[in-house]
Amino acid sequence: MRPSRHLRCGASLIELLVVIGIMGLMMGLLLPALNSARESANETVCKNNVYQLGAAMHNFRSAHKRLPGPNRWTIDLLPYLEERPLADALRGADPTTVPAAKFRPPIFTCTAQSEVNSTIADTPVCHYLLVIDAPFERRSDRIRWSITDRPSDLPSGKLPPWYVGPEMHPAEFRRLVEADQGPHRGGVFFP
Repeated sequence: MRPSRHLRCGASLIELLVVIGIMGLMMGLLLPALNSARESANETVCKNNVYQLGAAMHNFRSAHKRLPGPNRWTIDLLPYLEERPLADALRGADPTTVPAAKFRPPIFTCTAQSEVNSTIADTPVCHYLLVIDAPFERRSDRIRWSITDRPSDLPSGKLPPWYVGPEMHPAEFRRLVEADQGPHRGGVFFP
């Protein structure tokens, strides 16, 4: 007589619970690494934007032998940022009447910052600042300047739209950095 063999199909409850526990542990270790990678990618995008804006400022300064007008640097740099059609639409026009001005060019967006609305409905703000130590009357091509990202706690509805290029004096910027309200690390371009 042949002994009967009982064939087992599937896994026991304990084996299933062990596998689920191991998967949960692996997910617990993996999720913080993914968040860290996402933050690093956002910071890299912001650094690249700051670098591109700095290069565009150098190109503008080389072409015009001066720096852009006050609170117009975002519009003045558009042709040097491959945004010539938008620059042409904004040239000599009131930006509030140009439909394309409702959409901020991606170069003026820091992915590490939250989105806030400007004083004009449905028009976003520029996430970067021009830190410059000169009023418009004295803006030559020898003035010290830098481009940085804005503090991350921007008040919604209280800031001008992206096409009014935000500017700040270096002393005010230093106070923000010392108070730990300045840009995230690496978010500054010094020429």
